[in-house]
Amino acid sequence: RVHAHKVILKARSRYFAALLVGGFAESRQLGGGGETEVRIPDVSSESFTRVLEYLYTDGVSNVHEGIAAELLQAASRYCLDGLLACCEILIKDLVRVANVADVYGVAMECNADQLVAYCKYYARKHHDHLATQVSEDSAPSILELARESGLAKLQRKCEHVLKNHPLHGGLRTAVLTPLKKDPGARRAEAARER
Repeated sequence: RVHAHKVILKARSRYFAALLVGGFAESRQLGGGGETEVRIPDVSSESFTRVLEYLYTDGVSNVHEGIAAELLQAASRYCLDGLLACCEILIKDLVRVANVADVYGVAMECNADQLVAYCKYYARKHHDHLATQVSEDSAPSILELARESGLAKLQRKCEHVLKNHPLHGGLRTAVLTPLKKDPGARRAEAARER
């Protein structure tokens, strides 16, 4: 159980303002002292403590690799643009070839545009090393990053891995079908468009 001041939460976050004023299911009044209990699902106490630290101080400390992505997601969920920007800066230093595709996916989910741009830059800079990371498990996430970064050779490698892996048959159909068009059909389609 973590205690915080309602006035701080409401003033610093649109999410908490709506939650505390709107009477959502996640919040309930306690006794007659004006206290409200809010259930915060899907965020560890360590990450939520960092959220509160940011709300009270406009800064955040002790963010390590184990909670960085979760804190970025919390910043996005709670409409804390400043914390989101802080997390983007912190996470940039944690990006490696082994995790760039996963970081990219989380950054896209959180609308962390600066981190998305950095992941694309990092992928283009380290595309040869990133190609060595393509496996049946990593191919879907690397494929998305390769597409968005304009890395055609890496994209083809991921598509090849997925095409030959039975567990990704549905993805193979969705991703590769447009690539199988007959060149004559493409020319006819282009002529119709003119």
